[in-house]
Amino acid sequence: MEEQVIQKLSTIACLDDTVIDFFAEQWISLYNRKDVLWISSLSITNLLQADEQKQIRIINKLGLGKYKENNDIRACFFVLNSDFHWTLLVHFKDCNDFYLYDSLLLDSHKELALQVYRLMIKYKATNKGSKLKRMFTYPQQSSYWECGMYVLITSKILMRKRKIKKLKVDDIENCREYYSLDGCTRAKRLMLDYVVNKKEI
Repeated sequence: MEEQVIQKLSTIACLDDTVIDFFAEQWISLYNRKDVLWISSLSITNLLQADEQKQIRIINKLGLGKYKENNDIRACFFVLNSDFHWTLLVHFKDCNDFYLYDSLLLDSHKELALQVYRLMIKYKATNKGSKLKRMFTYPQQSSYWECGMYVLITSKILMRKRKIKKLKVDDIENCREYYSLDGCTRAKRLMLDYVVNKKEI
């Protein structure tokens, strides 16, 4: 897996599932986040394409079936991919809402988030009072490849909080240097150095 990660990070190209899930595991381990669920885009695709019987099996396998009752889990991160664009959907138990972090703010991306949101309601993985919201002040990408980096940067910001809560404007401003083309390029180099040389990130 590391070879695939190194190859992707060594080029100016969009990230893929392998890189995003690899670094999600690093963030979870680094910040000792036993209170989050991470649902990969591949799992989301399988879930949405399955019939109802298979959906129930997948939801239980992913830990979503008991998510609502599990007080040890405080947030669920869903990685979404629509038209080769990465977005991050997070359910925060403290406010019981879903937040979509999208660096292009297209309706097609919201539609995919809505499908996930509706499944969570349908299978009672969250309360009916939950709402799906978009952060309209979320930074917007300026090139074609940064979306996956935005997902990882945002995930890291959220996971390093003492308590996992929705992203605030101040959180973004404190890391504004990374929400840019140059910032993503620097972050990518740091991530590559982490994998190759085991340096802190």
